[in-house]
Amino acid sequence: MGSCSGSVQNKQKQSRDERIRTEPDKERGSDAFTGGINISNVSRKSDELKGLDLPNQKKKTMKKQESLKVTLSITNGPISKYYIRKNLRYLEGVNFKDNMFVVQHVVTGKIRVAERFQINTNTSAFINKIVYLQLNHPNLLDIYGIFQEDNYFTIISDYCNGGSLLTLLSERNSHFEEEVAAQCCRQIYELMGYLHKFGLYHGQLSLKSFEKYNQGKKKFTIKLVDFSCLFCKSDINENNVQFLSPECCNEKSSYTSARDQWAVGIITMALTLGKLPFNAKSQQECLDNIQQSCKKEGFIQKELEKQVANPLIKELILQFLQVSPSKRIDFFQALESKWMKNYEQIFKQQFKQCLDELTKKKEANFLQSCFLLMMIKQFDDQYSQIQEIFNGLDLDKNGRLTKPELVKHYTQYFHLKYNQHEIQEFVDEIFDASDLNHSGDIEFSEFLIALSNQKTLITNENLKCIFNQINHGQPFGFIELQPLFRTKEAELQNSLQQIPNQIIDFEEFTKMMFELIENK
Repeated sequence: MGSCSGSVQNKQKQSRDERIRTEPDKERGSDAFTGGINISNVSRKSDELKGLDLPNQKKKTMKKQESLKVTLSITNGPISKYYIRKNLRYLEGVNFKDNMFVVQHVVTGKIRVAERFQINTNTSAFINKIVYLQLNHPNLLDIYGIFQEDNYFTIISDYCNGGSLLTLLSERNSHFEEEVAAQCCRQIYELMGYLHKFGLYHGQLSLKSFEKYNQGKKKFTIKLVDFSCLFCKSDINENNVQFLSPECCNEKSSYTSARDQWAVGIITMALTLGKLPFNAKSQQECLDNIQQSCKKEGFIQKELEKQVANPLIKELILQFLQVSPSKRIDFFQALESKWMKNYEQIFKQQFKQCLDELTKKKEANFLQSCFLLMMIKQFDDQYSQIQEIFNGLDLDKNGRLTKPELVKHYTQYFHLKYNQHEIQEFVDEIFDASDLNHSGDIEFSEFLIALSNQKTLITNENLKCIFNQINHGQPFGFIELQPLFRTKEAELQNSLQQIPNQIIDFEEFTKMMFELIENK
């Protein structure tokens, strides 16, 4: 009897551990991430993709920060509990494939794009790598959920309806205004620098790789939509051959940081000058043109001299388009270039508003912070904007804000109004209020909580939605929360000890969360 009971408990635990609950986001072209893996290509490359090992992983493995965050997992069960399938075959800006369909969230009403993949060795490895890496960047597609049901994986992703950079350039029949081009380039440089820190190299970047996420005319977010190319390599095609670096024309399976740097240099040229240097009628002719042109001394420089443009732009493009791979500028160096410095991301008013919010004392305990993060990601339309602001303040791009970083920003904007001692006092006040775990840094999760509007987030409807996601509407404890916050197991266990029976039912859950907005 005892061993049978233990077996049942183990099975229940295993079943619970397999569950997840977070959700996805995005659109794509023919090879986009949630828009696509080309399954036929994947099966042809089983040896290459086995385990989906990261390129140069041993050399460039980013040390994982033990920050509080909602971790992406796989939900075993139907997506119908969370999304309604819509009878739509067309959305503006979305290139549908046969395995894609439109869904609408049952609570928020938000339109998403779903993509299904039949489960096999390669797709399982691909999905597992996504779950393992837990990538998070404002210019990457957000993955809100991966569902496993009826021998299929379904990835739910954002609906991007603004069109690709190629489409936007075609509509203008020219290049972008310099301010808009700088905005796009900054986002690309920051994203690629982030990916390269993980040893992730794309290798097939083009103007179709990035799409406009929102509808702003002068300020908008772009996202990398062919995310799968980071893991699943396919052949060069007519969409990306013009962006191939000269050393890779004969070594097409060589995926390096220098290859991406060259491609981004070509993209920068297209956005700022409206020009691609290697036009041709066929793919092979384009490859030949790249190789022959790059053998000519000063070819790129002469091409740039023909263009009427800001000399700082030309200088940066030339640094990307060095024929020798070792001489190319990296993306963090590009962000420090004179041209980029002319278009700072964070403006004085925006910075001051952030600091004002950060100085307000926060009262959230650990469990409340966990649930707030889930609610912010799902319900706060300002999530991406807050993420962009954080990245702008995070000078060393390590995912944490330090006192010296905030002092530097404060000094830049307010040195005429406050002396250095006053600025240091302001920064100390910010850390006293917002460094909830007293780590000495402000993590992204703490920044999110500080800038979120808890009064609009914490509603009965939103709380019911989050509660249902955690354990299908049933009371939950450590077993259900651990997959969601895998880096904080000790904190979860300690916090749950304050809860009767270490189990949270809906009444306890709502009481806990409404405490955050009472008397405010």
